[in-house]
Amino acid sequence: MKNLRNKIVLSGLVLLFALVATIGSTFAWFTVSNTVSVPSLTLNVQSSESLLIRVFNGETGDSDNEGTEHLLDAETYKANLALSDFTAATTAGYNNLSSWRLSPVTMTTTQASGLLNGKTPNKMDIDSKVYSALDVDTSTVEVNHASGFVIDLKLWVLSQGSGTGDIVLQDLAITASNAISAQDEVVNAVRLAVWNSLEYSATPTDPAESAKIFGLDNDYAFAFLSGQRGYDGDATDSIVALTQDALELLHSEWYDFDAVGDLANVYQNDKADADVITTLSQNIPTLMVVRVYIEGWDLQTTNAVLAAVFSISFKFTLQDAA
Repeated sequence: MKNLRNKIVLSGLVLLFALVATIGSTFAWFTVSNTVSVPSLTLNVQSSESLLIRVFNGETGDSDNEGTEHLLDAETYKANLALSDFTAATTAGYNNLSSWRLSPVTMTTTQASGLLNGKTPNKMDIDSKVYSALDVDTSTVEVNHASGFVIDLKLWVLSQGSGTGDIVLQDLAITASNAISAQDEVVNAVRLAVWNSLEYSATPTDPAESAKIFGLDNDYAFAFLSGQRGYDGDATDSIVALTQDALELLHSEWYDFDAVGDLANVYQNDKADADVITTLSQNIPTLMVVRVYIEGWDLQTTNAVLAAVFSISFKFTLQDAA
């Protein structure tokens, strides 16, 4: 790989953005129409330990791809990103950001598997309870689209620190302050799936790492009730308790280490307790995907959160940074 040009020493980054959620229709999450508009997106990147960021705009990591060479130029990265940095990324389609929508999906591979895959969102047929994988190719209408299901934000991250450094998610906050207090429960249904999707070294490489899934209250306790479409009066109306427990423990969130044991998904403002998302190598541009979605099997994904407004903030940071 070519040497990085125009070295700039910065660090730590904060990704902060607000989503306005409007949920309509009736009954269970499979029939709820959950639309989330993004009329304003604020990204704030703070500097500290040798970490830089820039918005993805179609770069493939292939040296023959126009724009890829700029990935090696630190002057094309920033310590502060604004909405205009995203909307200027027209090749990636971020100029259409304000029209994108979310609809509930699930990252469970099956109702009974106890497994999660943040890279493979699923829809489910309400009557047959059969899953179908979302088409998450960015050229489809199911991601980053006015009739989409999930929102994917892609960011190139660059470490100029010596050697390697582990990236973690810190200070996760999902907040809401709605006129109807019950709407604030939407914060417990929102999830982030985060992973390293590409490294630009001598050749572009997909490290094939799993996605880490983060949330404030990562339950899978939704159940169809008598009288609702989709209610069958059997085990398919919910995820069995043992499977729910397994799914909750699979979340790559902070853990509370105490005499009681490991409590999954307890927020900890301690980088040492955070799971590593990926390891960055010095001067190797790394493409991070942040997938925002609403988990359909979450207990709070109901009509109670109709027209809810919520905001999300979190920090990517080097785990060993002071």
